Amino acid sequence: MKIICDKKNQDKCKYLKNLLLHNQKKYFDNNLTLELNNNQITLLNHNYRPPVPISIDFLNQSFIKKIDQRSSQNEIFLKIFQKKNSRILDCTAGFGRDSYLLRSLGFNLVMIEKNPIISLMLKHAVEKIQKSKFHLYHGDALDFLNHTDVIFDYIYFDFMFNKNKNKSLSSKNDETLKILAENDNNREELVNLAITKCREKVVIKGPIRGNNEIKLKPSYSITSKLLKYDMYLAKNE
Repeated sequence: MKIICDKKNQDKCKYLKNLLLHNQKKYFDNNLTLELNNNQITLLNHNYRPPVPISIDFLNQSFIKKIDQRSSQNEIFLKIFQKKNSRILDCTAGFGRDSYLLRSLGFNLVMIEKNPIISLMLKHAVEKIQKSKFHLYHGDALDFLNHTDVIFDYIYFDFMFNKNKNKSLSSKNDETLKILAENDNNREELVNLAITKCREKVVIKGPIRGNNEIKLKPSYSITSKLLKYDMYLAKNE
């Protein structure tokens, strides 16, 4: 990954370059460029012609318009998360779209993102808006769940669609996210732990014709035209 920055962002740039230097196998990709310019952070994916620019901006009107157009997902989320003003832990924040949508529906969101590049972009976006009902932690979800004493109402996972098994449903943003996202090899451990850390249920989003690679059978599922949400009822005592 190439990192370009102006004078204002030199400290962030130095940190990221050191990070990439010591973790090349994890984060190195010649087809990605991260640009830090003044108060903007943009990720460029050169796998497309022209390159696709990606930024996270919850105040951007086009982003808000896209959120407003997701009325079908709004309806599903309101079916899934029935407890009003509840606290939701999003363990796979990514570019923050689902968390932002849930926040816009009145829920209190805590997001976790492991990848430092995505986390930096997401932190930058969160700092621009009113932080009420919206909090971000950079780190590993399993480690967070193991050490937190907080019991959430709901815990949400979107493990991303399998790269090889699913060739549809992916926007250019999602394809870029897959390049950076780390494999969740501990999904079953994560879900079993999450079930003990919530009051209502654990929710796992995935493709309707796929499986979430978890042997534990869901309590029930809710489906849309393209997506499936598996529910695991809480076992918190």
